[in-house]
Amino acid sequence: DYNSLHYYISSLKVNSNNSTANDEIVLKLIEIGGSDLLIHRNNKGRSPLHALIIERRYLPCELDMLQNMVVQNMVVLIQHGIAYKIGGEFGIGGLFFSISDETKKVIYRVWHQFVSPALQQVVELLGSTEQPILHVAIMNKAPSRIIRDIVENFDCIRIRDSLGRFPIDAAIEYKYAWNNGMKQIAEAMSSAQGVSLMNLCAKHGLPWEKGMRNVVESSDIVDVETKDTLTRLYPFMHSATSEYNCDLATTFKLIMISPD
Repeated sequence: DYNSLHYYISSLKVNSNNSTANDEIVLKLIEIGGSDLLIHRNNKGRSPLHALIIERRYLPCELDMLQNMVVQNMVVLIQHGIAYKIGGEFGIGGLFFSISDETKKVIYRVWHQFVSPALQQVVELLGSTEQPILHVAIMNKAPSRIIRDIVENFDCIRIRDSLGRFPIDAAIEYKYAWNNGMKQIAEAMSSAQGVSLMNLCAKHGLPWEKGMRNVVESSDIVDVETKDTLTRLYPFMHSATSEYNCDLATTFKLIMISPD
């Protein structure tokens, strides 16, 4: 029955603290029901994973006791959702598949308590960060605190998605402001690639009003006048020839700062 997993989730009890037994129940249900069970919606339009996150209501004194159990159940659901490719490349095992604004808000509210620990365990089980977690967070307009958490805890800053985008390119496309996540993404990628923040942002076409102004104002003039050690291009050249996003305002401003 497609409702069996929903029934199990709704019947979780505070004294159900045997995580191994709970995992085995979920695994058995998924073995029987397959991907259809994982995407089946209850009468509120929620998948089992989303119902687990949203519909469970615990007293404050119960949270510590149940946190591990909820996280472990999330790990099982997400891991198998990834195996079944639920939601495709940007579904993250169903976590962000066919998601309502209400569900998204709850995911962000419990991110640090449940979602991030579960995703970290999933990544560990997979053996590598193959999932474009940062891309997906950006595409779903996650707040800066979640962008920061992903940058700090998941090694995905250099992942390119199937569209050829790095996380910084997705952030530019989705118009992230410098102080609302773009800064963390750009600085992390600059560090990971071993290139200056100035050249990195110019190369990826960071718009002047979305952060390039901040980069320039916090940099020395020498940064504007220094060639990239790999490409031998100045920042304005990177900006003018960017394969990712050519921002004419940035190119013009960089030329005017150091016209020689």
